Amino acid sequence: MKTHSLFSLLQKIQGRSTFQMFHERVKNQWDDSKTIKERQFSKLRDLLTYANENVPYYHELFKEREITLSQIDSASDFSATIPLLHRSTLTSRINEFHSSSFNGRLIIHKTSGSSGEPLVFPRDNISIAANWADIMLTRSWWNVSIGDSTAEVWSIWFDPQKRLKSALQRAKASVKNFIFNQISLSAFKLNEREMDKFAENIRKRKPMSIYGYASSLERFCDHLEEKNINLELPESTVIIPTAEPLYKHYTYAEPND
Repeated sequence: MKTHSLFSLLQKIQGRSTFQMFHERVKNQWDDSKTIKERQFSKLRDLLTYANENVPYYHELFKEREITLSQIDSASDFSATIPLLHRSTLTSRINEFHSSSFNGRLIIHKTSGSSGEPLVFPRDNISIAANWADIMLTRSWWNVSIGDSTAEVWSIWFDPQKRLKSALQRAKASVKNFIFNQISLSAFKLNEREMDKFAENIRKRKPMSIYGYASSLERFCDHLEEKNINLELPESTVIIPTAEPLYKHYTYAEPND
């Protein structure tokens, strides 16, 4: 509860409507499929209108291809009319995706680089709040809330060549773990020593959820099997793989019929 309150306070200080978005999602998830699709398409039309009027890349795209909103009356029309955005285009022309009407604060984020090269991109408070609201909603389906004990296997990297930067990164990671009541294992350090320590921490903390890259969780599970380690998790603990395909061979035991 204390962790939940601290997270809520931080969201308010940062000017994010995270909890308002979360409650809207909780309410809207029970709508029938027709209502959900209509709402999705209405928001898509609003987004396209805004992009055409305010985002240089899409304004030029609409102009060059003579695209009008009257051409887009369904999701299939959207797929057929608006081309896929390639990573290389976003990287090389990132400034053209900045809205001309936005004057707020942008926070620079980047992907882990698991595909070879990290993607660096800016996000505003609305984007970050929406992301947290989605996380809160999906975890609520398994009765997991912000502040419940969590273990994660994630892209945590400390540059050994830059001591000051590494120290600041470690301090930031420690604060994050405290705020979210979690323990972490770096996906870049899946060695025997670190995985043994992580397993022991899980046994002590008994987290309600374990979250991480699908392939990293598979490697951790392989390690547990190789060393015959039982995490002694409660039956209610939920495993949440993300970011990568969940392949069939990741299943270690066939269910009993």
